[in-house]
Amino acid sequence: MKKFRFILLTFVICAFCSSSAMAGDDFLERGFRGMIDLGGQYGFGDAKDNYFIQSSFTGGYQINHMLFVGSGVAPSLSLFDNKWRDEVELGFVMPIYASIRCDFVNSTISPFLETRGGYFITDDSDSHGGYVYAGTGCRFNKFSLSAGYSLYIQDGWTGHFAGLKFGFEF
Repeated sequence: MKKFRFILLTFVICAFCSSSAMAGDDFLERGFRGMIDLGGQYGFGDAKDNYFIQSSFTGGYQINHMLFVGSGVAPSLSLFDNKWRDEVELGFVMPIYASIRCDFVNSTISPFLETRGGYFITDDSDSHGGYVYAGTGCRFNKFSLSAGYSLYIQDGWTGHFAGLKFGFEF
């Protein structure tokens, strides 16, 4: 049921943004573009009872009115259930990634899709692995709201997370 609500919320955000978007000229100009996001994620599957408070900093190049390519880091605080010690612990996780983002309308209001892929490190030197993120949202002038899915892959463990992010672009 939670997965259904997440998917429904994603479609509602995209439908709202698409119907309220107004055409504009050269809002997304070629050149440097930076983004800062803050959000939360909750785990499911193998990562049940795990949570992230995540910030991300992405910088890159706006190739044309639709396509952005960049890279960034996402320092995160993790609250996770340590089943071996039967307690909840606080940790640090930092994905380092490449990013591709597609804005569908060259306007102050625009729906977008974003993907990220890379590597994550933690405060535990033995915990690191692959990172993938896919999200959709809507940009309102310099602010954005998005929902997404993250996958963390580590030796013998796969973490699935869903979350919401609020962002600022410059």
